[in-house]
Amino acid sequence: METSAKNNLSPILSYVYSDVEQLRSEIGFYNDEIRFFRTLLDRYLLPLIDKESIGKVQEIARQLSKFEEEKNLFSEETVAFLLKVKDKALESQPQLDRQDEKIYLHLLEKKNELMNSFKRFKKAFFAIMEHLLQTEKMQNLLEEA
Repeated sequence: METSAKNNLSPILSYVYSDVEQLRSEIGFYNDEIRFFRTLLDRYLLPLIDKESIGKVQEIARQLSKFEEEKNLFSEETVAFLLKVKDKALESQPQLDRQDEKIYLHLLEKKNELMNSFKRFKKAFFAIMEHLLQTEKMQNLLEEA
């Protein structure tokens, strides 16, 4: 934020701006995580798929895509709110109104929902990966015997 606009912020508005800026930073982390899990899925999980697990792996891929869509919507909402806060500062309106407070609280709730959704995704991902690795190991042992 420009220095003149930042100086116009009340302490609470400054806190909210910094907090939402942190949310935006966390979105970048999720972008990296999504890339990481897509790579794991494409390079390591897909080659291990057996007939029994194809539905589970497809569900994992759907969950990752759904999470990415939710993250993108959250990103858009976060950027829009940051711009609104910046505009308030430039217009010498250093306080949040009720609608802004609702948006801010919505963003915090949405962040928690995203975090919980991603935790569930990772748990399911690693469970299926562990199953497929064990299945692959068993097949290798049977082939060696």
